[in-house]
Amino acid sequence: MVRSPLHVVLALGYFCAVSSGSPVEVLSASNFTVPTGIDDKGVLTFFFAPWCGHCKKFHPEYNTLADSYTPPPGVPASASPSFTKVDAVEEVALAEKYNVYSYPTLYYFPSGSSDGKAGTPVKYGGANNVDELKKFLDRQVTGFQVYEVDTVEDYNNFVGAMNEQLVVLLKSGADSNAAGVFQSIYLDVISDELLRRKTIYFGRVDGGADFGPGCESDCLEVWNKVTGVRKVLTEGALTKEGMTNFIVGVGSVMDPYASAMLSKSQSNSIVKRFVMVVSSPDQVQPIKEALVEEITSNHLGKIGATWVDPEETPVILEHYRLEGILPVVLLMDISGGAGTIVTKLVPAAELEGEKLVENLRNCYNDYNLSEKCSATPRARSEAAKKGNMKTIPIKKLVGKNLRRNILQAEEKDQFVYFYSLADKEEWRNAEEFNAMASRYQMEPTIDFFKFDVDLNDVTIKEIEVGSTPVMWFFPADNKQKPVRFEAEEFLNEHMFDFLWKQVTIPFKGYVTERKYVGLWGRIKHMARKLKRKFFPTKEQRLMLEARKVKTTDEL
Repeated sequence: MVRSPLHVVLALGYFCAVSSGSPVEVLSASNFTVPTGIDDKGVLTFFFAPWCGHCKKFHPEYNTLADSYTPPPGVPASASPSFTKVDAVEEVALAEKYNVYSYPTLYYFPSGSSDGKAGTPVKYGGANNVDELKKFLDRQVTGFQVYEVDTVEDYNNFVGAMNEQLVVLLKSGADSNAAGVFQSIYLDVISDELLRRKTIYFGRVDGGADFGPGCESDCLEVWNKVTGVRKVLTEGALTKEGMTNFIVGVGSVMDPYASAMLSKSQSNSIVKRFVMVVSSPDQVQPIKEALVEEITSNHLGKIGATWVDPEETPVILEHYRLEGILPVVLLMDISGGAGTIVTKLVPAAELEGEKLVENLRNCYNDYNLSEKCSATPRARSEAAKKGNMKTIPIKKLVGKNLRRNILQAEEKDQFVYFYSLADKEEWRNAEEFNAMASRYQMEPTIDFFKFDVDLNDVTIKEIEVGSTPVMWFFPADNKQKPVRFEAEEFLNEHMFDFLWKQVTIPFKGYVTERKYVGLWGRIKHMARKLKRKFFPTKEQRLMLEARKVKTTDEL
């Protein structure tokens, strides 16, 4: 196979860059190793496929990052990683070893241990852009260390480190109980879903220093550089639980990243109640000020808040049916493990400081749902009421019925769109998919489905969704071998060309658009049926035997 010059793989590690001065080394089974020594650098490996449009698009950005990456302040330059890439189509054994089934897939291989054992690889789960990848790398190369802040200059450098981070500073003696507890909270803090996108800096100022947090005795200062919220926790609350809740609490006040988490069916975050402000930038400031004051004063670590700009994320309007009623505040609960519950919708007339705070206190009384805050009917825009917004008959699948609707429906092809509301391009992709589905909604041989990966777990082992959006085609005659839709852009015409090549039974509408497609399609379908009958795959044989057993049991 001839390699494309656009092939991409990321790798951080102790591999050295080679060939024509490129900072990215191409790896294969013969030279792929992972760091085992404690002094070895970490390795981030980007597995790609030559035909992957997302990989090609990301390649220039990745090369730029590989050439310019430097560790965060306080981390020695020697920790700067190496970058490599692996063609997963050619290196099948490597791809299978690390369960690479979708592209691009990135793994970070950390430094080894003092006894020569390799560390556990960490899979990258962020968006395919250089900013998110850099944040991920910063977290990996930093690891956990408490920076000793000894001078005023150290303090100014520490609290000024990078704008989109969380700074956590303990003022305490080195041998104090608080300092010991401080060392033990790291894993609890970084595993909280609200903070997983951030690099967190932990530092300690000696208790007798005349600089640092403004307290006379031991205290903890947390500064959310994203939102500007800066709070101090005093000596009496410096327990493990108290510090952890406090750090997560400050990190969750008006944090824009939190909106992506709120659509998930379960959350591992300490904060379970949320206020979501949906408003344009010019209207949001007074609302934010009222919420920040109330939450940081009375509900820190108990209630979080986030802001969504509907122009940046228009899909939020459809998801919560907010057309025509902005600005609006949603009071939410994610504590039940069954998905986000909108407990109350606060319209613009009630968004003045005192009224908003009153709504907040009434609904989250003792941090349990109040009966007076039962779900409010969601408003629709005037266009929707008049029927001007076309309804597309696309069935949404959930985790419990995904397998049944796909693998057990042998008489039809299925085309499934897996999406996340956190993706800013989701609404554009959804429009294209809806247009495609509407075009062929009357075809009896194919079903179109949508699947929200934030609300549900993917229960089909035959596919790996990875980063969204992604579309998979399940042929009627072989559901165990689905085909992934790949294109640089999710355009209607690209989907059309893809489906024309994949459908088991041709669409009736195709005959007028593609010459001879009807005859060829029927020949193709007959060949597949004969192959399934006389040369079935292992999966097809097992399904046939299972059917026979079921029929015998019923008799």
